[in-house]
Amino acid sequence: MIQIVVEHISDNSFLTINDMVDHKISEYSRVDVNRNWQETNQISWNKKFINGQHFKVITLDQYNESIPAFYLVNLNHCVDRFNSTWVRLLREETVKFLKQTNMSIILSQPIEHTYDFISQTHGENRLSDSLNILDNLLCERGLSTNDILIHGISKIHRKSWTLNQRRLTDIFSYHFLDEARHFDEYGESILFQQHVQNFDHKNKKFICLNRVPRELRTLFFLKCKEFLSESHYSFLGEEPPWRKMSRHELDIRFEESCNNNQNLLHLLKHKNEVIDMIPLTLPGDDTTNQRENKNLNQYRKSVWYEIVMETHDFHFHKIPMSILSEKITWPILNHLPFVTVGHRMNTQFLEQLGFKTFDDLFFKSGEYRHSGLDVSEYLECLHEAIHNFNKKCDRETFMELKERLEFNYNHLLQTDWYKKEMSDFLNPWGMY
Repeated sequence: MIQIVVEHISDNSFLTINDMVDHKISEYSRVDVNRNWQETNQISWNKKFINGQHFKVITLDQYNESIPAFYLVNLNHCVDRFNSTWVRLLREETVKFLKQTNMSIILSQPIEHTYDFISQTHGENRLSDSLNILDNLLCERGLSTNDILIHGISKIHRKSWTLNQRRLTDIFSYHFLDEARHFDEYGESILFQQHVQNFDHKNKKFICLNRVPRELRTLFFLKCKEFLSESHYSFLGEEPPWRKMSRHELDIRFEESCNNNQNLLHLLKHKNEVIDMIPLTLPGDDTTNQRENKNLNQYRKSVWYEIVMETHDFHFHKIPMSILSEKITWPILNHLPFVTVGHRMNTQFLEQLGFKTFDDLFFKSGEYRHSGLDVSEYLECLHEAIHNFNKKCDRETFMELKERLEFNYNHLLQTDWYKKEMSDFLNPWGMY
């Protein structure tokens, strides 16, 4: 078990220093503070605390020095998430405690990616200004050696690094994997045998769901539009989720995506044709968030595989990193082979987590696990892979995957992901 130290506990809830900062700001501001991220952070951590088996929430006065402990700072905003105002407002009692224990500090947003701490200017091993400022402020408070653990659904696959006298590293959040374990309590997974019984009704090759039109998703849409007729494909064109983007906004987004690379400019000739299709929806897809939408499973019964469009950022395309969200759990829960479209370490990290993957069905050995492919080459590789695999989709191929598909389902449901997360916190420095 590990102790998670917070500033205040009451009525099955808790406050970290950033929660207290937001409360203080709301007292003096005429603008309502958006508490969505604060609430989701609370929900995620409270689930870890329910039975106290692996994580126990405590206040400073409850600290037991014989049990490993970490000081929790929830990141309550998506924009400016690494704002370091909280350091200035730490109570003297807390500063003294952190100095005496030299306790590591967790910066946590457990259901969001936290890749934007990488400097776009100086490469993967240089920190952004936000963490430099954070380090300086902590040093001003006498906290120059407390290590920092950055906790979210993104993972930078490199060794931990140092900033002056402190170490920093990434800890992957297992929130969505643990959530998926309990899916059958409110939904119903499609079992392997149900796919077998539905072979005669599989009239589409794949399913691919898209909501926010991030760069790689727009490019994939342009590049692979020829596959739309043989897939269950959605592209809602919302940003943020639930707000439909205007035609003008979509036009800019598609142009910016293509302008990132000279070899992508030719895709712009398809822009108007594609934008005219947006929103491209499946019935029910535009009424319930895909994270919770069990109704979409009906479409998975009629396909042979799933294309998982994970979050991807152009600026970090060649950096060895992964972002895995709830999207990856859907094909696993529903016994479908899948290919992930996103950062280049997604497949490798899934294998590190114990899952069996399917890149061998789509790509030549090592082809997809690239280090040098730019985005245009990456898209070309994907297009060819989908084109070729679509020809192989049949009963025989699917039956050959039975062991892998059932293994993944059982591994997802039977693994104690919070125990795995606890282990990562206890041994963070070699996890890359």
